[in-house]
Amino acid sequence: MLVIAGSKYMVVSLLIDKAIEETAASDVMRISPESMIVGIADEVVGEFQAASKPLAWPPGMTVEQAESQSDYPPDVWAEAKKRWDELGTDEQQRRIAEQEAMMKELMRAFSDGLWSDAFKESFSPFDLLWFGLAAFTAFRLGSGSFDE
Repeated sequence: MLVIAGSKYMVVSLLIDKAIEETAASDVMRISPESMIVGIADEVVGEFQAASKPLAWPPGMTVEQAESQSDYPPDVWAEAKKRWDELGTDEQQRRIAEQEAMMKELMRAFSDGLWSDAFKESFSPFDLLWFGLAAFTAFRLGSGSFDE
């Protein structure tokens, strides 16, 4: 029984580790200057809305859907870009590194939950059959009632 559980543990661990490694190596974990400007643009939108400034969104676009420069009103993007540029290279790099570290921490937390769920889901009613057969066989061998 321990062999079955141990094997499932190893398989789940290897699969989760591989998926996390591939994700960490992909562009998903890299933060671009544009994505940082998007965050600032969202703040600018909030400020404009609080000040009742009109926002000329591209057709069908909202702040919840906006993901790039073309998704924002030009005046919002210009203000966000100006604020980003005013930070200077050192502060920009620090913020990007901070955001990447936060993404990695979120990925770590996600992988812990994913591992737990995947390990639980790796068991099925069919495993009960194997556990039962293993226990029955072990009992028969241990009790000496197994005919050779």
